Amino acid sequence: METIAALAFIGAAVGDHFGYYTGYLLGPRLMDSTVGRRYRDQLLRAEAMVRRFGGMAIFIGRFIPALRSILPAVVGVSAYPRLRYSIIDGLACATWVVALAFLVMGIDVLVL
Repeated sequence: METIAALAFIGAAVGDHFGYYTGYLLGPRLMDSTVGRRYRDQLLRAEAMVRRFGGMAIFIGRFIPALRSILPAVVGVSAYPRLRYSIIDGLACATWVVALAFLVMGIDVLVL
């Protein structure tokens, strides 16, 4: 279980940081693209949420499937401080992995 948990943490953190840096580096061009123009209102609302709730949005977003995939890029677009993002995301990923491990161990007990 320890190996799976470690790999889940690494995968979650690397995936989140890839999304963050993609948004950070390509953010202005994304907003001017066809997709950015089409979803401008949603992107602006998501960016406002990140600016308003900051770290809490990052932490809670890790546990909501629809947000988990897009939130890191939106955080990057909003130019959220990189070190702060890394710390909060690391804590969120660690908490997510622990919850996932408990869930898997609980299912294992119920099934066996």
